[in-house]
Amino acid sequence: MATSPKESGEIPSCGAARGNLSKSFAGLRRTFPALRRKPEKERSAPKQVAKKPGVELFVFARLLEQVRQSERGKKPQLTLFMTDTQLKKLVNEAVSLHRALTTYNERLKALKADLIREAQRHKEDFTLTDGGGSRWTACGTDGCIARVNFPAPALLSHIDTEDETFDKILALAGESLDGLFNSVHYLKPIADFRDEVAAALPRRAATQLIELCQVECSPRVSFETAETKTKER
Repeated sequence: MATSPKESGEIPSCGAARGNLSKSFAGLRRTFPALRRKPEKERSAPKQVAKKPGVELFVFARLLEQVRQSERGKKPQLTLFMTDTQLKKLVNEAVSLHRALTTYNERLKALKADLIREAQRHKEDFTLTDGGGSRWTACGTDGCIARVNFPAPALLSHIDTEDETFDKILALAGESLDGLFNSVHYLKPIADFRDEVAAALPRRAATQLIELCQVECSPRVSFETAETKTKER
């Protein structure tokens, strides 16, 4: 008759005890609901991370070493400074050029003024331009052209109530004042002012009113350089 370990007084071996424990845990595991059991991949994932500590530090160290190696292959960029002689030469050249440009600009202003005066002597040769202006053209010896433009008088942006012409404008406009001006704290000519004035007032009053509401514009000079003709080969 076989006796149990308790009856025989013998202590079970470690292998036998481990086997009994595994059977008992296995039995308990089979009793757990399916929802409480995790897939094998999810259970093993934390173990895999734990087995590889310092992975991110290792990757970072590799990248840092690659950057250092690439920097070693680059030549350092040296900052070059001018010598005292080079700097003085640079300053001299800049100042000379500035003086030359100033001289040329003053000379160009004088030449433009001469062209404007000469143009005013040839009003019979003026051609009309868009907007009511006029233009005079002169040619050079090599085909270059100078044009003197005389723009039409521009309307004042506004007529202040304290302006000396304000009372005259009120008297000339008369009952048509509200239709010819936009009045806030000052008078502002409406769009198509000249045409509206000519239609609203007698000819003499219209002419005088327009003259009071416009300002003369300065003539402008422009140049056109003849194109260089290249020989066909």
